[in-house]
Amino acid sequence: MYRQSLIPNPYRCLTGLRVSVASVLVMVGLSAVERAVCAMGQGLLCRAMQAPYEWWLVAAVLAGLAHTVYTVYVDFFRGRYYRELARLQQH
Repeated sequence: MYRQSLIPNPYRCLTGLRVSVASVLVMVGLSAVERAVCAMGQGLLCRAMQAPYEWWLVAAVLAGLAHTVYTVYVDFFRGRYYRELARLQQH
């Protein structure tokens, strides 16, 4: 069974970046597939505007970045990380 560490991790604020990086990787992979299909001569697909999934992936990137900025603000500017460290030192 996994036990959570008592010491707070200072890098926990970067968890939102995982969503952003994964979304960028999926977006790059899907655009590479689209380019490969266009290169094979499927002209109908090449004339299409942006696919709807691209907007969802862009939204996921922005949401991950917003979550990261918010947790950095709460942890370090509002002091949540330091309060948790102080509470740990008191025990």
